[in-house]
Amino acid sequence: MHIECVREKEALAGLAGAWSELLVRSGQGNIFLSWEWLSTWWEIFGGGKDCLFVLVAKEGEGVVGIAPLYLRRSGLFREVRFLGDGLACSDHMGFIAEPDRRDAVTRLFLDHLMKEAVRWDSLVLEGIPADGTWRSALDEWAGENDLVFRERDATRCFFINLPDSFDLFLSGLGHSFVKELRYKSRRLEKSHELRYVAYRGTDAEERFPVLVGLHQKRWKGKGYRGVGVFCSERFLEFHRRIARIFSERGWLEISFLRVDGNDVAAHYNFSFGRTIFHYMPAFDPAWAAHNVGRIILAESIRDAIARKMKEFDFLRGDEAYKLQWTALARREVRLLVRRNTPSMNIVFGLSACAGALKGAFTSFVPEALKRAIRRGRM
Repeated sequence: MHIECVREKEALAGLAGAWSELLVRSGQGNIFLSWEWLSTWWEIFGGGKDCLFVLVAKEGEGVVGIAPLYLRRSGLFREVRFLGDGLACSDHMGFIAEPDRRDAVTRLFLDHLMKEAVRWDSLVLEGIPADGTWRSALDEWAGENDLVFRERDATRCFFINLPDSFDLFLSGLGHSFVKELRYKSRRLEKSHELRYVAYRGTDAEERFPVLVGLHQKRWKGKGYRGVGVFCSERFLEFHRRIARIFSERGWLEISFLRVDGNDVAAHYNFSFGRTIFHYMPAFDPAWAAHNVGRIILAESIRDAIARKMKEFDFLRGDEAYKLQWTALARREVRLLVRRNTPSMNIVFGLSACAGALKGAFTSFVPEALKRAIRRGRM
């Protein structure tokens, strides 16, 4: 096996077919590792002082592994990061490799990074599964090369293993929770026309602006002026493109809970393989007392089960409401690997002090807003 490094966007575009085929063979089934998601992310968020640094493992002419990386200039530091990090909130990240070659490919990538150490000061890798191959390999590799290894910002990604029927799913939830869910739904149906509508393909893309408007209404209703990720022009443009591309692939799902013909709650989901990735909810705060968020979530899960999906992935975030639906969670971490030199220790020590001061300042921010910012999908 040998390594090729992709540094130009034209070369990244040329990798599309091989990338998609490898992702299927890998069995990783993660839409955030798809070429469509990560190449679109680079188009919107990349460039400037950042440089592509995608490593491709080949055996002959065949692609057997991909490390979706880029180089970022962050103040004094040059960081190796995953494509798709930051505001886009890409979860379950790592290298892509065929199952029987995963260990060998991972080692090949890490050894190549060591050969290229003159180009970087640290690796900052978000969304790494805490119990996965990559985390343990990075720890071992750092120790062998006298590098500092740190694990930061652990988060849980809750998920549901979907059963064969919705009734079977409800039977595994708390009795009082299910009773209240049914009561709220019936009560709303008695006085209003209640309807759940799911859009897929090009129909879903056409409904994207409605989702955005509903999402922003929620945050304006909380009194946060200018708050909400769709206030970012780059984030909005990224998802406009993702909506178009994913709709063409059959991966986009936007659903609504409609009361008397008006959309009062929405879900922005991705369907990939047998998994539903629950990317973003939205609702009209005027209807919050009617538990419309809970009702639309129940309908989304019912719909996923009816379509024989196997998993409903809530993605990152420790929001308490998720525990009402499932106790299953994957733990993911942010890993920092850096060179162990006196000068680097001083610089990173100063950076840590600055981070502590920032933390003290943010203690004045309302807790609800802090949770939304940490989750990254306000």
